[in-house]
Amino acid sequence: MELVFDVDDFDGRSSTDFIATTSIPVLPPDLLLKCLQYLPVSTLPAVAQSCRRLKVIVYSDALWESKLLAMGFGFGAGNNSKAKEKEGSLLDGPIDSLPRFPVHGTNISETTRKRISANTSEAIKGSSSVSKPSNGRTSLSTLSDDGLRSSLDSEKGTTVKPRLHIPGLPGDPYSMIQGRRVNHGAREQFRQIYTELWPYYVDFRQSNKDSKVIQEFGKSVLDVARMLARLLAFSKAHLAEDSDQINENLHGTCEYFENRCLHLFEVAYDTRDLPEMAKFAGVLLDLNGAHACIQIFIQKNGIFFDNNYEPSENLKQYELWLSQPVHVRENMAFPEFTPLKLFMEFTEMEFQKQGVIIHDVFPEEADVLYNFAERVFEDVISEYCSQLFDLCSMRDKLLYLKSVPTAYRYLEHLEHTLIKMEPIHLPHYRIEKLLARVFAPWLEQYLKQELDWVQKSCKDQIDKHERQRDGDNNSEAKRMNPRNREVFKRNFLKGFRTVLTLPYKISSSIVAGVTSSTSSAPTSSRPASTSGPITSPVQPSSASSTASISSAATAPASTGNTTAPPKSNNRFSIRSITSLTGSSTTSPTTASAPDTPTTTSTSEVQEEMNSLLSVELALHLIHLDKDALQRLSAFAGLGGVLGGRVQKTIESVFIALLRSMGQQHIKPGFTAAIQQLGRYKPTTTHGGGVTPLMDFFELVHVADLILQMVQVYYAEEMCKHIDKMDFLNEANKEKKAFERMIDDGVAAGLDKSIEVLIGQVQYILETMQLPTDYNPDENTDIELQATQACREAVTCLTTHTKMLVGCTDKHTLDVFFQEVGLRLFNCLTKHLRSNIVSSQGGFVLICDLNHYYNFIASLKQPTLTPNFLALKELGNLFIIQSPSDLKQLIHDMERFGGILRVEDVFEFAEMRSDWKSIQRIVERDRLDCVVM
Repeated sequence: MELVFDVDDFDGRSSTDFIATTSIPVLPPDLLLKCLQYLPVSTLPAVAQSCRRLKVIVYSDALWESKLLAMGFGFGAGNNSKAKEKEGSLLDGPIDSLPRFPVHGTNISETTRKRISANTSEAIKGSSSVSKPSNGRTSLSTLSDDGLRSSLDSEKGTTVKPRLHIPGLPGDPYSMIQGRRVNHGAREQFRQIYTELWPYYVDFRQSNKDSKVIQEFGKSVLDVARMLARLLAFSKAHLAEDSDQINENLHGTCEYFENRCLHLFEVAYDTRDLPEMAKFAGVLLDLNGAHACIQIFIQKNGIFFDNNYEPSENLKQYELWLSQPVHVRENMAFPEFTPLKLFMEFTEMEFQKQGVIIHDVFPEEADVLYNFAERVFEDVISEYCSQLFDLCSMRDKLLYLKSVPTAYRYLEHLEHTLIKMEPIHLPHYRIEKLLARVFAPWLEQYLKQELDWVQKSCKDQIDKHERQRDGDNNSEAKRMNPRNREVFKRNFLKGFRTVLTLPYKISSSIVAGVTSSTSSAPTSSRPASTSGPITSPVQPSSASSTASISSAATAPASTGNTTAPPKSNNRFSIRSITSLTGSSTTSPTTASAPDTPTTTSTSEVQEEMNSLLSVELALHLIHLDKDALQRLSAFAGLGGVLGGRVQKTIESVFIALLRSMGQQHIKPGFTAAIQQLGRYKPTTTHGGGVTPLMDFFELVHVADLILQMVQVYYAEEMCKHIDKMDFLNEANKEKKAFERMIDDGVAAGLDKSIEVLIGQVQYILETMQLPTDYNPDENTDIELQATQACREAVTCLTTHTKMLVGCTDKHTLDVFFQEVGLRLFNCLTKHLRSNIVSSQGGFVLICDLNHYYNFIASLKQPTLTPNFLALKELGNLFIIQSPSDLKQLIHDMERFGGILRVEDVFEFAEMRSDWKSIQRIVERDRLDCVVM
């Protein structure tokens, strides 16, 4: 690189007198500044004397600012506005802003730093605002952007011509370096520090423990510690060529001084002499942050080596509980983790005890309590919990799933104790992060195990129900009558919300009592049968109502009906929920009224249909999921990444419940029910009831009841953790899919049910409608009432359509009724064409048609009314005697409302017993050709 120099820069002559062009290699000033920072301070005067431009760099505040930064100097104390005219002593000299703990890097507040030198900022004497040295020369700090020449000439009032610049740069780099934003006055500040501390620093050239520092300040160990701390910081500025040797001797003296103070601190600790401990702790804090002193204080605490609490003690209670007979265990609460509670209480008391000592010995900014808490959490609590979780996991999976949230609740209580502890405490955010950091590895494994447990337990419960159903197929089945169904509905839904908040064993007794009330008078609740499905044992409860740590592990239970009951949705109505019927010997929920007659159809088909869905199984699955949710709720307060994973697991547990209940229980139940409907043959049924059809409608009621249970559980428990208005939430989407799955099953079953119902009606009419019903003998007296076949058909229709009312939404019900009405209309028109009707039998036909019309009117479907009004008018075809009047009636399209064409009416007229005799007259105009 070539640079054109102005020769006047070296001899002081004007640039207009002589300009010499010389090509010499030149380093950029920034690079030169970097190089000079590595030179000892003692060599910088020689560098400044070699060249004026190097002098500019040496005198630049940027160079000395780097020295101050190496010493850890904070420039706030040297601000121009705060500098005052006041001399400082060596102890209160100009190193006020040095880091308190330069050796170990511990961060200490500004207030504590000022304990070292309270008057440093006043001792600088406004050095940053110095404009001229005492010798009358112009200070380099007053140089303008045009360099030294511009500053000197400006004082003389002369005008300087433009200087030559390096091509491509906006100005002279040597002059521009002086205009940078640096700590103006840094050189003066360093000079004062150097002047005061240099004699003590060079005294360490000789390896002598009795240095000048010890001789002058030895009367006070605190003063010695502060001076040594200043010299340690001062030594980082690379002051002399032999600074390495000096620094080594200085560090040796500091180590000797530190070891001596540590020994005296340990002696004071062993004798519990708190004032002496506080004295030497303060000395070591001023020396180097007292890192070793703090570690000694923590390590000598008995909690790390004198701990008699064993994690295996927790399993002894479980083994004792497990050794009891099954009927005894069912009446006993699941064992609590009492040894864990005692261990946490001991740890809490130790924290409170040590907190008082720490407050008396160490200043708050030393952060000893947090260091102690961190060590206890990582070494003591972590080791205890790890062993406990490993033992529980090897012994029983459910025991492990209960131990993790129980331990976390105890630790949360310990966290609150540390936050509120007096006279010293920890900030909430720090102890919360510490707890999350320590618990994170266990939590990851627990969340996975919890989800796997819910999925496996749901599958096991459903498989057990299937095995019990297969084993009970030969038992006699009874059907619940409508009155008992309504009683069960009212009792069950009234108490379900309360049952949801209770442990499993209590809720099973309530369910048994509710279901038994449907078959007899209300009786006291009885425990659930041991042969029924079981879920996880009861949650441990607190034995004390106080706010001590013993109640910290109790899972948060619901406080009653805190939310309003969910409104009946468009799909199902709570008013008509019924129960699943079945054998009274299998489970309490299948009990039925003793006066309910048994069906006379095939018992195997009926029993299979009755046991396809189970309310009790659904309740057990919900309680199993609720227990898992209560365990997970212990971690609901976590934030950040861990909190997100807990939230996702809560949603996944609910999703696992819906998928297990839907895909493994409800959907197969609907599939089996629809298959039974498809295999149904009307000839195999006796009486007015269609067994598969009635069973399917009851299946719909049970699915409705299960959906209502899920809705209550969702509103009472899940809405505490998710936003029900978030349509992108996975749990909300799965709930919608669960509802759609039930809708699809109901829709498919209803379509098949219509075919079965109309087929049954057609079978009744074909088998029970006698030829003499509409064509009696002339001498036979007739009764003006509907025939037996008509009454049986309407009874069959009424019985089955009423079963569906209330368990599906109005739109689906309207579509179902309309489809039944239309197919019934086609069935009746086909049936009427197969009969011969006399004029006397026409009155009986009119009674039948009126009976059919009244049934259709009870369905309240306006679209069906015109069809059956037209059907009623057909009865007049058979009671009119005059052929001309009959002809006129046949051609009266307004009477039939456009439903029946003339050709259709002629086909019905041909059913008259005297049609052959009047056919020529009635069809005369029909067969003649008319020329228009």
